[in-house]
Amino acid sequence: MFRKSGWTVLVLLGLTSVAIPAAQGSVVYTLNQSASFGSGPFGTVTVDQTSSTLVTVTETLAAGVNWAGTGAGEALEFNILGNPAISIAIAAANVADFSAGVGGSNASPFGDFEYFIHCKTCQGGNGPTGTLTFTVSLVPSGTLNISSFQVLSAAPPHGDTPAYFASDICFQSKLPGACTANVGSTTFTNSTVPEPVTSGLVATGLVSLFFLRRRTAAKRTV
Repeated sequence: MFRKSGWTVLVLLGLTSVAIPAAQGSVVYTLNQSASFGSGPFGTVTVDQTSSTLVTVTETLAAGVNWAGTGAGEALEFNILGNPAISIAIAAANVADFSAGVGGSNASPFGDFEYFIHCKTCQGGNGPTGTLTFTVSLVPSGTLNISSFQVLSAAPPHGDTPAYFASDICFQSKLPGACTANVGSTTFTNSTVPEPVTSGLVATGLVSLFFLRRRTAAKRTV
């Protein structure tokens, strides 16, 4: 059987694990604004912390929405804090339709962005639907955090609305007619996913605390 000190170590180990920060997390941005279509949602952009040096970005369009190619925007435009040199890898399922770009890009009415994903197969209101996924890492390699993507666009001083992400889309319900416009994200929500080892340590701490209290109570009744 464990001595009292052994139970104490387990309890402290489990309870200390509560303070360990989660290694994984995500931020979900809602494409909720458009000067042409009003409020959305028109889709979401999820930024996941894949590792300390790798971030995965997934844009998911809402039903009835497809990427467009009007020349006045891109499939996705975004910023990263400090404008670092980055490497963008498009997911295999998307490489036929999309390519990565770095450099100034404008998405009226949301202003200027430093990085973008270009739709190679979009023409006018025609383009793919569904999901676009890519990863981002620093060059040279270094720590990249999902919070670094929480940077608003640099909007020119004529009433534009800063956004975290912008996307050139076609809103199918506007067909026939002008279905294309840029949509932007001005809101986001955070979520975290605890590491399995952290969850296990928390459970160990709670179970150990339970048995330690039972052991103490038993001694008192003797």
